[in-house]
Amino acid sequence: MRELLEQGAVEELSALKVERDRLRERLARLEGLQGDVDPRVAQRVAADYRQRLAEVDRRAQPLLERARQAYATLRGRLEELAQRHESIRLDREEIELRHRLGEFDDQARRERLAAIESALAEAQAARSEGEALRERFLAAVDEEAVLLVATPSASSVPRPAETARPTETARPAETARPTEPRTQPIRVVQPAPDAGKPPTRPMPT
Repeated sequence: MRELLEQGAVEELSALKVERDRLRERLARLEGLQGDVDPRVAQRVAADYRQRLAEVDRRAQPLLERARQAYATLRGRLEELAQRHESIRLDREEIELRHRLGEFDDQARRERLAAIESALAEAQAARSEGEALRERFLAAVDEEAVLLVATPSASSVPRPAETARPTETARPAETARPTEPRTQPIRVVQPAPDAGKPPTRPMPT
């Protein structure tokens, strides 16, 4: 697991943290000395320290990305070691129980426990080494939360084929056509047969 120190650029981060802490300490001391110097001098020195702090943070940023990935791997291995350690402990307790129940005699118990103790010691040594590496990571940053920031993985970046298609422009709603007024059918009144003709007078005899 020691290769994770190099992958995580822990040594470089530790050196930058020393420089960062030194600049922060000087800025804090400057606060108490402002009354003894010209304010313009104090401001000039403070501005210089803050600029150098910003430069340290800029140099540390790519190293932090590497450290976060390596620290995530280390935490995963530590969890696996913890589970392995617990599993071996349960195996040892089971052997003791079976011996008390009369399933294993003393010789069988000793043989099984010897194998269990060897595996337990190996798991404990690996776990102790992992915890020591974890402390090295934590010493290179201000707090663990800095290392727990999730870093985007390649699988989380959408591929060109997976990018969302532009939504189709909604068609404008069709305007309702005005309802044509209903016309009443026109009734044609047929005139009476004699309507419109003058009355005929009888011919004189």
